Amino acid sequence: MNRLRGNVFHVTTQNAWPRIRSEEVVLSNPLAHPLIKKWEYDAYFRSRSHVSLCDLRSVRDSDLKTALDAYFFLDPRDGCPDPAFLLLSRSAVERIVTYDEAIDDAKKAGQMIVPFVEAGYPGDLPLAEITDVLIVDIDRPSPDPFLVALKRYGH
Repeated sequence: MNRLRGNVFHVTTQNAWPRIRSEEVVLSNPLAHPLIKKWEYDAYFRSRSHVSLCDLRSVRDSDLKTALDAYFFLDPRDGCPDPAFLLLSRSAVERIVTYDEAIDDAKKAGQMIVPFVEAGYPGDLPLAEITDVLIVDIDRPSPDPFLVALKRYGH
């Protein structure tokens, strides 16, 4: 977490990182890409053709806890490969729409926005605007077979 504090970044999976590297872009409309999983919620920034970001430049600890409860970006995709954090350049950060700038509009539209930390980059995010990539392997406990069975059969 300390490595992410003070930065703005996009969270993706280690499986998606090679595609981003080869295409040299993080897509603002990934739903059009045949290899990208569709999200089931009405995301504010995605609906406005922005790349969703986490902005940890000046978030207070209590607000960060609230944000992590809403979207656990440290390991965001249950059952998916480990995360990759793409840290933005200073010039890219200058273009983002911050949470404070977007929250009123998101509320009016009835759309989801992660409290205090979500921001958006307008349009596709060029790979040239990524200054560092942090690849994280997460040690997850083995799932309890009983809980897996309950989840699988909807109980």
